[in-house]
Amino acid sequence: MRYQVLIISGIHLEYGLLGVWAALALDEWVRGVSMIWHWRCGRWQAKILVA
Repeated sequence: MRYQVLIISGIHLEYGLLGVWAALALDEWVRGVSMIWHWRCGRWQAKILVA
């Protein structure tokens, strides 16, 4: 998803470098929120680590 948003905001919408930076910031924000949700959900604690 990251590269599609970069191309759309930077080139097609003609925001240039500002659009690229905004797309990167949005991508990091979405990833952060999803990791917080994943962490608080607690399903990861039920997984067994295979070494």
